[in-house]
Amino acid sequence: MNGGGTLDTIQEEGTVVLNRKRTLSFDEKKAAEAAFQGLPIDEAWSVSAQAIYFGILAHTQGRNIVEEGVLEASVF
Repeated sequence: MNGGGTLDTIQEEGTVVLNRKRTLSFDEKKAAEAAFQGLPIDEAWSVSAQAIYFGILAHTQGRNIVEEGVLEASVF
């Protein structure tokens, strides 16, 4: 990890990752919900919310994993 991090993000090997020691904001939660349901991005979301959205999409490949039954337990 290099010294470019803030309270909200951590720089790790040239990649910005969210600091996992804080509660998600409202728009970050909405972005996560949308990504897991395969819904489109809302460009009004913050940069960190959009990063969450694209990070989840990268792992789910844009599938609606909630309805596919891949997600076994509710996150919220």
